[in-house]
Amino acid sequence: MFSCNALEVIEGIESRVESSKDEENIPYMDAYWMEGNLSNSTNLNASWSSLTTAGATTIDITVYDQANCVGSVEDSMTGQPVTLTSHTFNPSSEGYYSFSLELLDDLGISMSSFCSDQIEWDVTNPLNPSNIGWGTPTTPGSDSNQSSQTIAWDASGSGDTASYSIHLFSDAICASPFGTDTLVDVPTTNLPVNGLPPGDYTFTITTTDSAGNSNVSVCSSVMSLDFTPPAQIAGLSWTEGASTSSAGITGNWTASADASSYLIEFYKNTNSTPCTGTLLGTTEEVVHPDNFVAYPDTLISGEYYSFVVTAKDAAGNESIASGCSPVILKN
Repeated sequence: MFSCNALEVIEGIESRVESSKDEENIPYMDAYWMEGNLSNSTNLNASWSSLTTAGATTIDITVYDQANCVGSVEDSMTGQPVTLTSHTFNPSSEGYYSFSLELLDDLGISMSSFCSDQIEWDVTNPLNPSNIGWGTPTTPGSDSNQSSQTIAWDASGSGDTASYSIHLFSDAICASPFGTDTLVDVPTTNLPVNGLPPGDYTFTITTTDSAGNSNVSVCSSVMSLDFTPPAQIAGLSWTEGASTSSAGITGNWTASADASSYLIEFYKNTNSTPCTGTLLGTTEEVVHPDNFVAYPDTLISGEYYSFVVTAKDAAGNESIASGCSPVILKN
């Protein structure tokens, strides 16, 4: 038979068990991950408010590799003082984690338990955007005489991309930063830049995902801004001299160092005064070593012909038109 003291102990234990059943649903205030619900931090920090359930003397903390406190146990601490309010955990692989708290009395009887919200641990860098490059409102290119340009790219292939940061450089190798970085949100895939002075420009794009992981693109192609027109063309002449009976005629001029092409205006004169007659047409001649253009063989005997040349550089700047060439008489 049990003594009175033994019966009292048993009744006390039964009373605690019944009491713990009533307290099983007691919520732990502010049980959360300090990093929020998404993180790329090396450590994850479980946190909760100080627990004051009557009779509780220790707390067990268990971390799981899935949400809702299921799956494998990744980390645990048992028999901790109830004054403890945080626990640092080092995740082993990407995925979701949750943690449970269990309060126990001095006999090890569970008094209440709680499961935290989930956190996702993501340490994979997002993919870089593709097809990064320069473009003007009308045509893409690498040389321009416009101070306003557009940086453009195709979106990153990562579904969790959160933003792009554009880094502009005033050189051809992405080594000399120019201005301040510009942050743009998804789904933006272009950025106008205005008021650029002459020079070479490149850029990189840093892609950042929702967890804070980032990736820097390769250096872009070069955009060369040139606002200076080529020098005025001089030295206009005819290969055939002042008159010819040839079927065609050839014009010459002194090359311009900055020219990438030449615009030639061809005139049929009403008399021997250059460039006073009818404009027969305008031809764009790509630069070649001899700097000449051959005119068609539809020349009329007894008529005078002349031409004017304007130099054009790769950026689109045009020189002042040359003076008029000497006339040539078709015999």
